[in-house]
Amino acid sequence: MCKFLLITFLSLSTHFLVKAQKAPNKQPIANFATIQFPAKPTVLDTLGVRTFHYADSLADYIVTVKDMTEMKGFQLKFENLDEFYDGVKKGTLEASKGTLTSQKPFTIAGLKGSELIYTTPNPDLPNLGFKRMLFIEGLAISIDFITYAKDEQQTKASRETFFNSLSFTGDPKLLKQETIASTDELANGFAYQLGRVTGYVLIILLVIWVIKRLTRKKS
Repeated sequence: MCKFLLITFLSLSTHFLVKAQKAPNKQPIANFATIQFPAKPTVLDTLGVRTFHYADSLADYIVTVKDMTEMKGFQLKFENLDEFYDGVKKGTLEASKGTLTSQKPFTIAGLKGSELIYTTPNPDLPNLGFKRMLFIEGLAISIDFITYAKDEQQTKASRETFFNSLSFTGDPKLLKQETIASTDELANGFAYQLGRVTGYVLIILLVIWVIKRLTRKKS
């Protein structure tokens, strides 16, 4: 696992240690959805997950997208969406060693998602995470806003703007939130593994964020 994280860290570092130009950017994250970042995000495909990332001095804005249909045997019924989101939650918390503060459902354009708030124990990294999860057209989409607990109120407006900027390019009523047929056990197992992978990606991004801040202070 250490070798895996090191290789991934080095790969991500070459992409994310680049200063972003500040200008609002409406970013396509799927062929049916866009979201607005404060500036053009860096995009990377790694570990089978497509990651969009932007960081400023207060927070990280991250979207991860995984095509679950590429995973052999994956199936999900609409009525098992909550179980799927719970699997992603468990994997994310385990990978980040996070503690769940709250979880609640949300809907956007009639589509059902789940929202988490959690904290992490490392004082040297942003330790307050807000995550929105959606499963649409076979894609597991995670929208993350991560900051320090002390900056929660200061970043509230930016967080809400980011989350609320998610929009759909077509008629959302035509978008599906299930595959053909499934069992709870199958969907949950895949979701848990996805949560672990995305959790590790978020940790790596936060480490890079800290390195960038330290570098700027020294310069």
